This record gives sequence, structure tokens and C-alpha cells, in this order.
Amino acid sequence: MRALLPYPLLALGLAVMWLLLSGFSRGQAVLAVLAAIAATHAFSALGEVSPRIRRWLAIPELFGIVLWDILVSNIAVARII
Repeated sequence: MRALLPYPLLALGLAVMWLLLSGFSRGQAVLAVLAAIAATHAFSALGEVSPRIRRWLAIPELFGIVLWDILVSNIAVARII
């Protein structure tokens, strides 16, 4: 199974994003799966090692920073408009 999907979470994410952007139909689902498999094989050909998350507690902190930056940017744009 690892040979078919070297990065299963990446393939799943790509397929879901494809379907969200282009709509849900049988043809789009087939294209999404094929594109996800092709993309993960191309990504595995780069020879990169999968990253390991060392500090799981940093994820919520970074998520909060991103949300704060989005809020500040939206307020700045609203003031300009």
C-alpha cells in the first residue's frame, strides 16, 4: 500500500481540495484520486524525508499567531476601505 500512496494524508488532502474547488461528481472524484496519486508519486521522487513534528504544543501557538495576524490585517483593510 505504501508504494501506491507514499504520502496518504497528502493524497487525501489534495483529493478533498480538488473536490471542494471543482464540485462533487463521479468524474471529478476519479480525476481527484488520479491527480492525488500522481502528485504524491512526484513528491516522493524528490527524495525528501517526511518531516517530523517535534513540538506539538507549538501548533496551537502558531495557529493563534496566524489568526491574530488575519484579524489585524482585516481591520487594517476595513479602515482603508
